[in-house]
Amino acid sequence: MTRCNVGMLAASIVIALVAFQVPNPPYDFAIVGGKIKFIDLARPRDPYWLRLVKFCLSPVLRPITDYNASSFLAEASKRTQLSDFGNDSSLMREGLDILVNGLHTEAKLSPMGSLFTKEFVVGRLEQTLRLTRLLALHPEILQEQIEAPLIIAGLPRTGTTHLHALLAASGDFRYIRFYEGQHALEVDIDALAQPVDPRIKQTEEELWFLNASVPLMQHMVKISPTAQVEDIYIESGCFASMIFESVFFVPSYVHWLRHSVNQTLPLLFLKKNLQALQWLDRRQSRLRNESDFVARRFVLKTPAHFERIPALLTVFPDAKIIVTHRDIVPIVKSVGTMMSYLMRLYSADIDPTTISWAWVDRVVGMLQKIMEQDQAGLLQPYSQIIHVQAEAYWKNTLSFLRQIYSFLGISLQEASEAKMAAYLLAHPQLGSNSIHYSLETLGLTEAAILAKHGPVLEQYHARFIHPTTV
Repeated sequence: MTRCNVGMLAASIVIALVAFQVPNPPYDFAIVGGKIKFIDLARPRDPYWLRLVKFCLSPVLRPITDYNASSFLAEASKRTQLSDFGNDSSLMREGLDILVNGLHTEAKLSPMGSLFTKEFVVGRLEQTLRLTRLLALHPEILQEQIEAPLIIAGLPRTGTTHLHALLAASGDFRYIRFYEGQHALEVDIDALAQPVDPRIKQTEEELWFLNASVPLMQHMVKISPTAQVEDIYIESGCFASMIFESVFFVPSYVHWLRHSVNQTLPLLFLKKNLQALQWLDRRQSRLRNESDFVARRFVLKTPAHFERIPALLTVFPDAKIIVTHRDIVPIVKSVGTMMSYLMRLYSADIDPTTISWAWVDRVVGMLQKIMEQDQAGLLQPYSQIIHVQAEAYWKNTLSFLRQIYSFLGISLQEASEAKMAAYLLAHPQLGSNSIHYSLETLGLTEAAILAKHGPVLEQYHARFIHPTTV
C-alpha cells in the first residue's frame, strides 16, 4: 500500500515469481448462490506467494514497538529535508502520540503490518511538512476561495462511495483523486505541465500489491489511482482523522478523536489542503497555456462528516450537504466484514466479533451525535442540508442525481447526465451483488445489537429512517 524498501520489494518479487507456480492454499471463503461467503475471517488463508514473502521478510522487519512518535517525526524530516510541521503541529503531535500508543498496545500488528504502518504514518507526516513548505513559499494559496463545496456526509456503507463516484464521473466537480490522497503534494510544481502526473504510476504499483494481497476488497470497494477518494486521506496529515480507525484497531485513538478533538481543527487542515490543490490546478492551467481558469466546485465525502455537520458549516459556511441514512444491521454486516478482511494486511490477531462490535458502538455514537445536534437546532440552515435513505437512492439513482443538481441551483446538462448514466450502467450497487454479508460470520446477532442499543436505534429510526426525506 505504501512505499517499501527497494531490497525488500525486490526480494518479494523474486519470491512471488517462484511462489506463483505453487497452488494456493484452501480458500477462506466459498461461493454460495453466486455470492462470496466468508468462512472464517479470523484465520485468513493467504496465497502461498504472500505467505512466503511474510516468512522471508519477518526476521528482518522491526516490530512497531521499535518506533515511537519522535522516530516517525525524524524519519519524515529526513526523507523530505524539512522540519517545520506548521501551526497544526500541536494537534498533530497529540494525535500521533495517542495513535502510536494504540498501535503498540491494541493493533496487534504483524511484522509486515508494522512495515506498512511505519510507511503509512511517515507518509502522512511528510504530507504535513510539504504543505507547510508550500504555504510558506506561496502564502497566496490561503486566499483561494473554496466556494460552496458539495459534501456527502453519510453513514459508512450507505452508497456514498457510489454517489461520490457518480458525481466525479459527471465532469462537473473537482474531487480528491486517490493518488493525491496517497501522495499529497508530493510533486514538483513544474512537473504539473506533464500530461501524466508521475504519482499515478507509483500509486498503480502500490495498488497492485494491495489487490494481490486482499483481492476480495475489489468486491467491496474499488480503488484506482485516478478515482475519487475520501477527504480523510488528505485530512490525515493533522492526525485527527477517521482514516486511522478505518485501517487499524485502535479504540483508544477513536475515543480521543470523538471526545477530545474540536472538529473544526481537522476541517481547517482539510481546507488548507483543498486550497493548495486548487492553487496547483490554477498553476497547472498556466503551465499548459490554458486561459480563463475556473475552479470547479469540490465534491467531498467521508462518513466522518456525518457527526460534525455544525463544524462543516463553520469551516465551509456556503456548503451544501447530503446526509445518507440506513438501518444499522446492513451497515454493520458490511463494514464489519470489510474491516475484518482488510485487517489481514496488518494484524497478526484478527477478532471479527470485537472489530464488528467496535463499529456497532461507533455507528451508534454517530447516530447519537447527529440526533443531539438536531435537537439542539445545530443542523441548520435546513436549506443547505438534504437527508436521504440509502434504499431510496438505490431505487431511483438518476432521479436523485437530478434532485442534487436542483439542490445546488445548477442545471444538469445532457452531457453530464449521460456520463453519470454510463457510469451507473457499468458500476451497479457494489457488494450487494457479489458478497454475502452475514452477522453470523461476524459473531453478532440482531437481537444482541438491539439489546445493547435498542432505545437509540428506535429514536434514530423515528427521526431519520421512516421519513423518505427530512
